Amino acid sequence: MNHFPITREQDPEVLKLFRLGKQLPPQPGGSNPPVSGGEPCLPAMSRQTKLFHSREEERSPTKKKFKETSLMSKAELDEAMLAAAKLALSEQRLELHELVKTSVGEAIENTFTPQITELRTQLKIACDRISSIGCQIERQEQSIKQLETRCDNIQASARSDKATVRGLQVLVTELTSKLADMEDRSRRSNLRLIGLAEGAEGGDAVSFLETNIPKWLPALSQPAIKIERAHRVYSRNGKSDKPHTLIFKLLNYRDRQRILQGARDAASIKHGESKISFYPDYSLETSKKRKAFSDAKKKLTSKGIRCFLRFPAILKITHRRRDLEFHSPEEAERFLQSLGSSETTDTLRGQHSYRSYSHQQYI
Repeated sequence: MNHFPITREQDPEVLKLFRLGKQLPPQPGGSNPPVSGGEPCLPAMSRQTKLFHSREEERSPTKKKFKETSLMSKAELDEAMLAAAKLALSEQRLELHELVKTSVGEAIENTFTPQITELRTQLKIACDRISSIGCQIERQEQSIKQLETRCDNIQASARSDKATVRGLQVLVTELTSKLADMEDRSRRSNLRLIGLAEGAEGGDAVSFLETNIPKWLPALSQPAIKIERAHRVYSRNGKSDKPHTLIFKLLNYRDRQRILQGARDAASIKHGESKISFYPDYSLETSKKRKAFSDAKKKLTSKGIRCFLRFPAILKITHRRRDLEFHSPEEAERFLQSLGSSETTDTLRGQHSYRSYSHQQYI
């Protein structure tokens, strides 16, 4: 390996050593002899000085380095200098890393810490609200469970009540029918006179009827008809232009039947210019049931079919020499729909002999 000397100008450490050597005390016996090249040599070192220098070399890493580098080749020296540069760069990188880390930490702390603190506060508030909502939901669940239990109880009670209501409805229907029947029985001696002009009866309606009924129906002159009471029936609105119905009660039920039969036999009954007619007096419930057959009766009469109502509300007809009964208006309508359109009034009149019942009293 080729070695080359290192001058003082090449390494400041070498220059420092040379300056240190110049300050050593001179050897006894005179001045130090000069070295080749015209420069004076270092003074001779005593044993203590050598020991001092050896200890300094052992203690000083710079002197160790100088001692080591004085024997290095150029390539080794370049490699050592590159390693030293890398080490310096590494130390600078570490210092820069620490500086950046500290700066970034301070920036984050100054910028994001207040926001993070605020977010934590808001999160705590939100958590508290969620906890409150959770408590409310639990209470709602308990309330819903209680309501479900009550609903189940109500449904069970409603099922039993429904059966009870059905039974009560049947009972009410039966009682209504019985009440209507009792009311009809209480009115079975009553008759309604419709069409008599207002005030024609004067102040004594009973005497007026007892006098005029034999005139209207000559067949009833004997025996004399006895009437218990009579009065007009006024409606609630009181604005009708038609004469109010005159209702009267007979002492004998047979007289009622005689009047109705005589009215059916008579083609028309008039009092002065007024056309009058007699009708049975029924309860409100029975009257509604009988009135429901009005349309069917008109249609049957227009087709020339004999029809009348039996008590309480049964429509009876005679068609092609057969007697038919209808207990509801729907049955009568179905029968009318089943009739052929080619069946005319004249054909029916050829099959049956009957009087026009457009003004019959037994309806």
